[in-house]
Amino acid sequence: MFFLKVEGIEDELTKSEKKLVQYIKENLVLVKKYNVMDLAEKSEVSAPSIIRLAKKLGYSGFLDMKIDLNKSKDYLAEDNSFLEKLLELCKEKIFSLPPTVTLENILVIAKYIKNSDKILLICENDFLNLKIFIYSKLLVKGKSVLCSLDYEKNSKILENFKKDDVILILGDTLSKNNKNLLENYRESGVNTVFIGESLKSEDRNLLDIDLDINLPIVEDFFVYSLLIDGILKFI
Repeated sequence: MFFLKVEGIEDELTKSEKKLVQYIKENLVLVKKYNVMDLAEKSEVSAPSIIRLAKKLGYSGFLDMKIDLNKSKDYLAEDNSFLEKLLELCKEKIFSLPPTVTLENILVIAKYIKNSDKILLICENDFLNLKIFIYSKLLVKGKSVLCSLDYEKNSKILENFKKDDVILILGDTLSKNNKNLLENYRESGVNTVFIGESLKSEDRNLLDIDLDINLPIVEDFFVYSLLIDGILKFI
């Protein structure tokens, strides 16, 4: 309903309201997670302007508008062919994909990467075999990518990171060094992503989003390659 309402009064929208609507269209999967102050900061449109748009569209306020937005479909949300292909590869080992592997989570990761200027790529253990593949794909997308396994070096790298830049970690689990790194930069506004075999429930508090596949990369390298390739195609 939100986008239909916008179409009905598009000519009456101010410049800042049009900017806000465009941001919502391009980042719907993220906007669903935002409060009004988050949306104001990310869209660079003031909170009062967001509330004014909500009322102009007939909502009682931002929360009412957000309820409607949560019902809206992302432009890729109904395309489950990617997940179906992934499940087909895994069908002999699992009956369904793990709860974290949803199209919405995949799109959130893609949006994080798309909205970033810099990415710190950390690939550990057998996931090192994916480093060149991911690195080259991100370069083609025009991203500034830094790769390191050294804790001190990574800490120095992150000193120059800004809000919305990304730490992308791939591994069998979250190592002690990476936990310390995430804890130290928790309040920096950097988006943190984990993709790997398994994750302890308490470690999820250190991350913005995760995809723990519950499959060993040694046996299922192609599954992980397909997953990463699918994420980057959404950028």
